[in-house]
Amino acid sequence: MKKRIAKLLPPAVTAVNNEFPETDRPIPSEYQGYISSFGASVMQGGLLPTLAIFHSNQQRGESSQDRRKILSLIAHILTSNESTLPSRIKSSIRDANLFDAALDLYATDPNLRDLRTHLLDAAVAAKLAIRTFELSNNNG
Repeated sequence: MKKRIAKLLPPAVTAVNNEFPETDRPIPSEYQGYISSFGASVMQGGLLPTLAIFHSNQQRGESSQDRRKILSLIAHILTSNESTLPSRIKSSIRDANLFDAALDLYATDPNLRDLRTHLLDAAVAAKLAIRTFELSNNNG
């Protein structure tokens, strides 16, 4: 495991605890699917389109879970002290949501390289953290 991702695991577990308090557990298994598909979506579709999809929360199929929680988890990890994301980007994320912060950053850096690299690391840490919690299977 990369050192960067290992360093992000403690804030990822904290983020999962904050986003899914004990009263909301077990965590719906859809969230494991959401976070597992997040990185692939960034790689194939691009950062901004993926953030837009997760930010919009339009439901497709039978899933009824709020995908915006995934962006909240990632934002918490990215703005933690353990994250090496540049402080100007951390400030943008704290002041807005992750999607709006990315749009603002796009105006100054169309490649969004810093954010993309750190965001993918945070997504992997979130995926590993979610797997440490009990998941519910709502398929009947």
